[in-house]
Amino acid sequence: MVRAVLGNACAREFLRQGAFVSIIDIDKNSGIRLEEELLVEYPGRARFFECDLTNIDSTCSVVDSTSAVFGQIDCIIYNAAIFHASSLKDWDKALLSR
Repeated sequence: MVRAVLGNACAREFLRQGAFVSIIDIDKNSGIRLEEELLVEYPGRARFFECDLTNIDSTCSVVDSTSAVFGQIDCIIYNAAIFHASSLKDWDKALLSR
């Protein structure tokens, strides 16, 4: 699945370097599956939180939860995106602001 490749790779590299990692996704099943995979190799160092990043309350809640579990947040990698399969010349301002 293409949509999770960048976040998955970032999480794995941070874990390899010794970090604790929060996995944040709106897709609960994918998030739990990744958490389970990572915990096999990095016990106790990865945690999934379901979150809708377009909802400020959901986003604030996951920040609070991450801080409660790991004590602090040192780095945030935000790679949520929407993919549009069309020519750039067809993109308008409304599309780019989503």
